Amino acid sequence: MSRYLFVVHSNAAEGREQDYLDFIGRHVDDILALPGVIWGRRGKVAVAQARPAPHAHQYITVFEVETDDLQGFIDEMNSRVMSGHIPRSTSVAGASPVFWEVLQMDPASAAQARA
Repeated sequence: MSRYLFVVHSNAAEGREQDYLDFIGRHVDDILALPGVIWGRRGKVAVAQARPAPHAHQYITVFEVETDDLQGFIDEMNSRVMSGHIPRSTSVAGASPVFWEVLQMDPASAAQARA
């Protein structure tokens, strides 16, 4: 099976920070319920940075997905969104979702993936 990182950069809509935070917590659970999702994590841009960071997005959500059919996974996720099983919210602004193929894993994760 192949592994992918599903990375979503986003912001709260203006004046909707609390709505955004409430929604994203539930939204992460909805994505975690999809077959093949191994884990998910959320983060907020840190104040300290190694280099000046662009401030286009304040939040990031990362999921690891294991599947032999990435397009099938995407189709299932989109089907759940379109049917309302995975709700959307106007509290989310400028979301940028991208799938990344995992090329290298830390030794412990690689061993677990082979088990």
